[in-house]
Amino acid sequence: MEACIEEKLKLFAPDKYCLVNAGDSVLLNEKSKDGKASIECTCQEETLVFPTPERNVLPYLDETIKGARACADKFLFTANEDGWDLHVIELKKTIGTDTFAKSKNQFRMGIYNGRALAGFMGMKLKEIHLHSAFRSDRIHSISPGNLAAMRAQNNWEIQKIIEEWNADQCTLSVDLEERTYTLGKIKLDELGQGEIVLYRKV
Repeated sequence: MEACIEEKLKLFAPDKYCLVNAGDSVLLNEKSKDGKASIECTCQEETLVFPTPERNVLPYLDETIKGARACADKFLFTANEDGWDLHVIELKKTIGTDTFAKSKNQFRMGIYNGRALAGFMGMKLKEIHLHSAFRSDRIHSISPGNLAAMRAQNNWEIQKIIEEWNADQCTLSVDLEERTYTLGKIKLDELGQGEIVLYRKV
C-alpha cells in the first residue's frame, strides 16, 4: 500500500475500515432487517474494506432530496499493479423489480461516495464492480407470459430492469452518462450466509 494512503488511514476511526492481506478472508456482516447477512469474502489481493458506507455518506448531501443520501452497504478497494478497483456490494433479503430499482440508486450513490473516498485517500481507481447479495430471487421466476404482458402494456421500465438482472448487468446514469456495469450475484442461504472471492487479475 502506498505511504500516502497509509498516512490518510491514520485519520480514520479504527472501526470505520479494516485492511485484509492478500490471500486472507473477512466476514462482511449486515444487521439490517431487510438485508441481514454474513458473507465470507476471500481477497486474493490486498483489500481495504469499509463496512458501513451507508451510515457514512458525504455529509454535504441534502437529506430532503429523495435518494441523495442513499448508499450501498459495503465498499471494498482491491489493490492491483497500477491502482485500485472498487467493489460495491448491496444486500437485499429478496430481489424483485422494486428492490432492484432501489438497489440501482444505492449502487449509483455508492459509486459517487466510493469515488469521493478514493479521492481523499489519493487512490487511482481503475475499475468499478457491482455485487448484489440476496436470499430470494423473484425476478428470475417471472414467467414468459408476464414478460409478454409487460411488453404489450409498454411497461418498458420494469422490462428493462428484468432484462438487466437476467443478463447480470446494471445500467446506471453516472455523471450524466448511461454506463453498464457487470453485476456479480451472491446467493445467500436461508440464514443469510454466503461467500465471494475477489480474484486476482491476470
